[in-house]
Amino acid sequence: MVVIDIYMFKKWRNTKRAERIIRWTFLTSLLGVFLCGTTSAVEPTNNITVMSFNILRQSWAKPGAPAWNDRKVRVFETIQDKSPDFVGTQEEADGQMEAIIAALPAYREVPGRQISGGILYLHEKWDLVEHGLTRFVRYDAGNSKDRYFIWGLFTEKTTNRMIYVYSNHLPHSGQATLSDRVAGMELMATHAADRRQQSAPVILTGDFNSTVDSDTMRTLTGEIGTLPIQFVYAFKDVKTNGVSHGIDHILALPGTTVLNAGLAAGIWDSGSDHPAVFAVIEPWFEDLNGYPDGSVHMEATAPEEGATRPDNF
Repeated sequence: MVVIDIYMFKKWRNTKRAERIIRWTFLTSLLGVFLCGTTSAVEPTNNITVMSFNILRQSWAKPGAPAWNDRKVRVFETIQDKSPDFVGTQEEADGQMEAIIAALPAYREVPGRQISGGILYLHEKWDLVEHGLTRFVRYDAGNSKDRYFIWGLFTEKTTNRMIYVYSNHLPHSGQATLSDRVAGMELMATHAADRRQQSAPVILTGDFNSTVDSDTMRTLTGEIGTLPIQFVYAFKDVKTNGVSHGIDHILALPGTTVLNAGLAAGIWDSGSDHPAVFAVIEPWFEDLNGYPDGSVHMEATAPEEGATRPDNF
């Protein structure tokens, strides 16, 4: 009986009708596999996660500090654990950023970085539209390593909403005068206030080398001075006995909702002599379809993706 069934099947298989049935079955099977492996689009939300992370430059040989090759995996894991939309980095050398991107290919880097600040972003979620680099603090005479802040304007792919992200590494008090440091914050804030896309929110990240009660940070929050724009903390160090020790901060525009904030990893657990700080925020003050004035957020008119606009941004 088995011999007869096999024989009859082989004979039937050679007919045109069998050929059509077999081809159709094969195609529908492929379609089923494709559909099962396809996930539905992620619904856009107002939430984004931002991180500020001084990763400690590779060449820095602090007493007792592990070498980059011995700590880089912890840096990778710290970023991957929170999967932030944006990471403002400080003290990053070329080899270090290349290693991070190789280990975490979901991220790309804003071009033009200096060791005083860089930005990583999730490129499958965000498009880099514009970016720039501005010197904002000169070192004291005799030291040629001026400091720059880097910024990027990003468009969310699913909504076309825009956001500006800044990263900076302010020199500490032994490297620049207080007046120069305050002037640097004034320059960065004025740069943000004059942004081309006024409806886009702004996020500041950085190693400010300043505690929350310093004149440097009080300038940004509008407690002193007369800046055209003020910021609020999305993350700031919690004071201990009235004293703040934190110098890594994330700031946003007033009205931003902070859903969660804290340390992604503490000192050395992060792979660095700085903790990695993060904030989950709602930086937009509108629903997903409109803006406070009722307008629709238009796409930027950059001449090409990633084009630098040093003046009109």
